[in-house]
Amino acid sequence: GYVLHRSGDVVASLEAFSRALGAMDPERASAWRDPYPLLEYPASRWLRRPEGLDEAEAVGRFWRLADPLFLTPGNERLSEHFARSFAPTLYDDTALTMGLPWSRSFEQLLIRYGFIAGWEQVPPDMGGTGIRKVVEHHHPESRGLLPPFEALENPAGLPEGVWVPDDERPRTASAPVRAPLIAEGQAQSAVLRRDGDLLILASYGVPTDTVLHQRRVRPDSFPEFGGFLEPNRVPARRPLWEPSVEGFFPDTLSGAFLLADTGTWAPLVAFGSGGRGVLRLTAPPGGFLLSVEQWCPTERWGARVRHGIRAEAVPFDVPHLSDLLLLDLGDGLPTSLSEATPRMRPSTELFSEGSLTVGWEVYGLGRRREPLTFSLSLVEEGGSLVRRALKRIGLFQKDPVLTLTWVEEGSSELGPRFQAIDVELPALEPGRYVLRLEMEIPYRSKVMTNRRITVS
Repeated sequence: GYVLHRSGDVVASLEAFSRALGAMDPERASAWRDPYPLLEYPASRWLRRPEGLDEAEAVGRFWRLADPLFLTPGNERLSEHFARSFAPTLYDDTALTMGLPWSRSFEQLLIRYGFIAGWEQVPPDMGGTGIRKVVEHHHPESRGLLPPFEALENPAGLPEGVWVPDDERPRTASAPVRAPLIAEGQAQSAVLRRDGDLLILASYGVPTDTVLHQRRVRPDSFPEFGGFLEPNRVPARRPLWEPSVEGFFPDTLSGAFLLADTGTWAPLVAFGSGGRGVLRLTAPPGGFLLSVEQWCPTERWGARVRHGIRAEAVPFDVPHLSDLLLLDLGDGLPTSLSEATPRMRPSTELFSEGSLTVGWEVYGLGRRREPLTFSLSLVEEGGSLVRRALKRIGLFQKDPVLTLTWVEEGSSELGPRFQAIDVELPALEPGRYVLRLEMEIPYRSKVMTNRRITVS
């Protein structure tokens, strides 16, 4: 299992480790599966007392969500954990490069941060003691990728932007063999309705993660991408963990995965390819964890966006709104969802003083052609914890930086009604904002939908 994992055959590695665990003493096998040493306090407390689950189910949920990329075969983080658990067997009775004997402390470091990728001998200081100084290096792409407490406790309630690859002193880190660099992806997802089911759209683009772009060669530096090479200049040979330029665009795979909020492994899946696109999924009403992913096998990098989705069933005759769709500007306004889908922006990040198209669907309208009053506003979300608490109870409200109100005639047909509007943004300070759409129908309750955006 150890050798298979280190060579990248995760599926065969997990099969070998499964046979080994089956032959182990049950207590020892349980210790191998236990992720407790990897967890921060809130997650470790949840693991010991998971609400609505027994401990074995909680461990299973953790390892399912810990998989770095659902696009790659097998669960590489679980295989990595087993390989790290086995490795101390190889290191017993050995001395480390720094001259210290192997001990329990180093075993814990190995379990949490993985295998050493290289060593560096530091020259002794002037007048020093002559003691050899050696620095050990882990994989340079190693990051914290495990699920946070919020994802374990309530996968469907996980907000956007909470679960991102962590470079800032994570408690545990890894660099998957098939995709050593897992970047923060960029994606925009939206939930719509179709015949009592949910229609999930997930638009994605090439990640803007600066680490990815700093560590890869620009495509225009190579003739096959329309660039050029200086005379007698040969690209430097890259270490195995460095992404190569070959196949960056044609070799990129994409996928959208919906996991039920129970954490069980029976996902709904849609696949695609290329650096940008839109994936569609249909699911019953309920709660899910959504993972929008990209994987470039040739360059050995991956990217993902993970957050929760919850949308319960709504009676067909009750007015309600879909999520807002942020669209690129076009020659005209889209008149249907099929026209709007190819124009979905790959992220919810906007630039100040830009223009965009906003689309949505209206449900539950009858044939009475009732007048519909729409109000679209943009409100700054930032501020301290106290300010956000005051806003929730109505004691501190900022004026919207943008407000549009208009009246339309209601539909004469049953079924979803698609609408869109072009919006020109004013000069905005960088930060987080909420784009809010309200719809009011005479003698009916007002309905509302929100979209959180980032202005850079």
